[in-house]
Amino acid sequence: MLQKRLNYPHYLWYFFYWLLLVDSINGFFLGLGQSFPLGIIYKSILLFCLIAIALKDRKNIPSLFLWIGYLSIFLIHFSCNGNAGKLGDTLSLLSKFWVMYWGYPVMVKIAKDSPNLTFDKIKSIFALNAIVLVANIILGILGFGYSSYGDGGEDSTGYRGFFYAINELSGVILVLFGSVLFYTKIAFSNMKYYLVLLFLLFCVAMFSTKTAMGGMLLLFVFLQYLFGKKKYLIWMTLFLCILIPLLLYLGYRMALESGLWDRWMYFYDKSDDFFSFIVSGRNIFWENMKGRYLSSGFWGMAVGLGGNLTVEMDPFDAMLNFGILGLVIVYGFWLYMIRQAFVRRKVCLLAKFVIFIDIEILIFSIFAGHLMFSGLLGPFVPLLNALIYIPDRLLINKNK
Repeated sequence: MLQKRLNYPHYLWYFFYWLLLVDSINGFFLGLGQSFPLGIIYKSILLFCLIAIALKDRKNIPSLFLWIGYLSIFLIHFSCNGNAGKLGDTLSLLSKFWVMYWGYPVMVKIAKDSPNLTFDKIKSIFALNAIVLVANIILGILGFGYSSYGDGGEDSTGYRGFFYAINELSGVILVLFGSVLFYTKIAFSNMKYYLVLLFLLFCVAMFSTKTAMGGMLLLFVFLQYLFGKKKYLIWMTLFLCILIPLLLYLGYRMALESGLWDRWMYFYDKSDDFFSFIVSGRNIFWENMKGRYLSSGFWGMAVGLGGNLTVEMDPFDAMLNFGILGLVIVYGFWLYMIRQAFVRRKVCLLAKFVIFIDIEILIFSIFAGHLMFSGLLGPFVPLLNALIYIPDRLLINKNK
């Protein structure tokens, strides 16, 4: 009976295996000036499958009516204001969130029913996509693909290969590189762990976004305390006090050599305050847009303006496009995932890791944007959060 119930998701894994490869191919053709919606088609099929599978479970039917009700209000509001033409762009943005929303119950059910299979599949998916990500960064270093900043001229900095969406890729790095680092920590020797750490930090430095670099450094500190023994806490703190400044200095030297430091200083000089520098001036984008939102009336503020508007800060993007209702749904869902992981933190080591990554992405979404509505990151979020139902006995303990 159990085997029969698990037959339906087997084909689903193949969509996740090739996510970043498809995006790389898509970016390659975009660079040639040929816009073929390969990524859109691929993820649309994935979303359709996730919704179809999710609705086989009656517990997810209320979610369907929630969205039907919301979209009905949204459509009426748009029609009354003559904005029906914006519906396509709005649904395109919303579909990126839907991959997370509908993927979560599907992956959680699979993980509960078959934790062994789920853990093996997610490990393989994360590893394969991490390899594709590293390969793109290396291709960028070799002169292929796009720069992280700039148009490929002398003032360009950072390497991202053939990926197109740089802010979205920062969130993917936190999930994939973070998962690789976590598994290396529990499965291999300290020597291999630190070699992998240095290599991933090098890749992140070459990618050159503040979100990815800051997130990976915080993750390293978290892992040191998560796996460190309490009796060695003082020595560990002293070790980090020495190692972190060293890593920061090495990062500074790499940023200086690559030109990234000059770019940061340029934007710092242009910023009115430190917060503007941290958010790369996105707060100014919101200042320019908020008048339009606040003057949109009750229904405009409640369900949004639509049209895929962006100030590159996710809470404001959610409000602009989907109103207060959309903001509550999007961030309420994310807080729900964090709560579920928090509940299982005492019985599942992976839950502690998931909480940390979820909170990092939540915080960075406020400052960096394109994380809550990310076509790149979205499919990996349900996989990550399904790990909270993987029992510790399936983890490889290097001390055994």
